[in-house]
Amino acid sequence: MNIFRHTSRICLLTCILDGLMLVTLTTMAFALLQPRAFPSVISNWLPWGILGANISLTITRYRFARQLQTMGGIINKAKTAQHVAEEAVKTKARFLATMSHEIRTPMNGVIGMTRLLMNTPMSKKQSEFVESIHLSGEHLLTVINDVLDFSKIEAGKLDLKREAFDLRAAIEDILNLLHAKALEKNLELAFAVGSSIPDFIEGDMVRLRQILTNLIGNAIKFTDSGEVTIFVISRSHHGDEYELEFQINDTGPGIPPNRLDSIFEQFSRVDEKQVQRHEGTGLGLAISRHLIDMMDGRIWVESTLGIGSRFHFTIKTRKANGTLKPYLLKNIPGIADKRILIVENNPASCQALRDFCRGWGASTDAVHTSADAISRIAVGQPYDLALIESNLPGDAPLELGKYIRKRFSKQELPMILIAPPNDRHPKESVRELYNLYLTKPITRSRLFDSLMTALGEASLAATRPECSRIKPGERLPLAILLAEDNPINQVVATAILEELAYTADVVENGLLALRALQQRHYDVIFMDMQMPELDGLEATRRIRANFLPERQPVIIAMTANAMAGDRQECLNAGMNDYISKPILPETVAAALQRCFPAHKNP
Repeated sequence: MNIFRHTSRICLLTCILDGLMLVTLTTMAFALLQPRAFPSVISNWLPWGILGANISLTITRYRFARQLQTMGGIINKAKTAQHVAEEAVKTKARFLATMSHEIRTPMNGVIGMTRLLMNTPMSKKQSEFVESIHLSGEHLLTVINDVLDFSKIEAGKLDLKREAFDLRAAIEDILNLLHAKALEKNLELAFAVGSSIPDFIEGDMVRLRQILTNLIGNAIKFTDSGEVTIFVISRSHHGDEYELEFQINDTGPGIPPNRLDSIFEQFSRVDEKQVQRHEGTGLGLAISRHLIDMMDGRIWVESTLGIGSRFHFTIKTRKANGTLKPYLLKNIPGIADKRILIVENNPASCQALRDFCRGWGASTDAVHTSADAISRIAVGQPYDLALIESNLPGDAPLELGKYIRKRFSKQELPMILIAPPNDRHPKESVRELYNLYLTKPITRSRLFDSLMTALGEASLAATRPECSRIKPGERLPLAILLAEDNPINQVVATAILEELAYTADVVENGLLALRALQQRHYDVIFMDMQMPELDGLEATRRIRANFLPERQPVIIAMTANAMAGDRQECLNAGMNDYISKPILPETVAAALQRCFPAHKNP
């Protein structure tokens, strides 16, 4: 921009010099032709003075012309460089779009197949393995999205979604994903969300998980012993509007004071030793800061060398409504009005246990040592269940268990041991004393199941709101055609439709979709974009051009193309809606609901 300003100034000065030269030449000619018009002294020297001034102006103009020529060369080079840069951006965009599609297609199969496997009979250990695979697949998908997001950040085209999601469940998913790494170092991993914070908030869950995964993952990565804890508090709220603060604490080596401000810069690391010990690009904190800025928040860090670090960030959000799962209901029959003793020496875990139990209607009594627990029981405090942390000093969990068992049977006072998978206590002794293990990290769903089992209430079928819900296919029968060329994705899509009580005919490309539509009427076509022989976009255009209005189906894109502009391209081709892979039942149901809004859930 400065070059263009300088060039404009030179052009203006050149024009002024041309005008001055014209004036001096005119004056000199007049002085030579009409010498009597001037006094004799002036008339003798005026032509020579004017000639000297004109020569000076000519030299100056020549210099300006040379500068203007130089500037023109610079501008041409800048235009060439700009053209090259634009072509490089286009090439990168094409590469990212291709990679996104090629990776998303098999990822849809991985995530979809694990979902189907999770719905089949399995042992508890198999279920945990499959759940880990599913979460890892979703995490890999998040990494793919991060690469695309970074390119969008550079281009200024990153947008945030506004949707309702369960904040606590989102944090639990992250801890489940990262727990294995924490377990390798015997790190305590716990979280607590303030009880005043609603179950569902509005925002971009994927982006918030991205921020938390990065910060919690870094805390685990750089902490060799101790704990990593996460607290979420409400800084302020007015009506349904909330400002939340997230705190991620670790007991790692700390960050030098002179590095606190620079760690949020791109490719920044604390020191070279950390670069050699741990993998990573150094982009995570920079991306997180950008996302937090978009959420009207800020991020900062406090650290003490040799003690640990605490990362803080805030976001602005609002209360939202969502579908309550059984363990989100209040005053659960079988738990409500029960007295629960909590023996937990980690503040975050203790707060989480208390909040969960109180939410289900139980009253809690929390202590931090086995001695305190024994003193409560000794004075005759009545309890219906005890939750005991395995990480108490020495053999305290076993000694406390023996003390309680001398006074109460497993039926009179059930006990649950909260322990990591590699618990140090002998399993035989634990089985003899305790009713159940509750495997860390603590989640509401696992705690809920453990409490219901230990309290003799294994099922809450009568309180499950979803049991009475009618499936979409029973409420709104539809003839559906699936156009998808990938065999695995065909299985995933048809299985998802079966969950919604639909059956679908399947074709492998757009040409076969046209032929199928000629033979019978379909209410809905789920159309992939990239298929052999005839792609989904061209197939849609032909359907819109060649079929009568009463034969026109609703066409929904079901595609791995997830770059900016892909949705609009599908809509421009004549499609009614668009969902990107990996495909989930709720996204399919939501798309059908949008396309058939008159048929609402009963």
